[in-house]
Amino acid sequence: MHLSPTPQRFRAAQAARAILGGEHPLARAEERVHWLGAQAAASAALLTGSAVGLAAGATELLAVLLAAAAVQIGILAGLFAAAGARRRRALELIAAGRAALPLAAVRRERARLARRVGALATSLDRMRVDAGRPMRNRPVVAPLYFPSVIREVDAELAQTARLLRDGTPDLAAVARTEELLGGEASPLYGTDVRRLREELARLQFALSTRATV
Repeated sequence: MHLSPTPQRFRAAQAARAILGGEHPLARAEERVHWLGAQAAASAALLTGSAVGLAAGATELLAVLLAAAAVQIGILAGLFAAAGARRRRALELIAAGRAALPLAAVRRERARLARRVGALATSLDRMRVDAGRPMRNRPVVAPLYFPSVIREVDAELAQTARLLRDGTPDLAAVARTEELLGGEASPLYGTDVRRLREELARLQFALSTRATV
């Protein structure tokens, strides 16, 4: 990740505001990435200057160097978190059928999703296999899902994986599959079999639609 306050970051934040409005979650995420990038660049400059001065014999700069390093670590953690939030917001837009938006974050997410189709299908199949194993053969770390629920919808999960591998599914459906696998409120990790089955039926219908973007 580039740390400098690049014109690209500024333009990305402006574009998101113009197209989505300043209060949209993606616009806010772009603003935060831009702001934190500027802070990281300033902190990096201070770190470099302190290190050069310390190497030249200005030992009193050691405290400045250590403080700047601590600040930089905090900024970088925030920057990576903001970048992750930006990616999630772009994913939500694609899942909602807005993959054609002329925004850099959406374009990047589209490209990533196009590469992830096979991996998503494999994840669904792996979940089915793991849930079907006898208790003694399962991983030591308990899964986040309920094996009994996954076994109930084994056929639907298998069909979803097949549809992912069949041709070029619409990216909105691919994004919804990723949300199903990783979303905080995904029915895949709950106990409501009917809700999960209904979501899989909707997803299979969407995956049957060929890509248009």
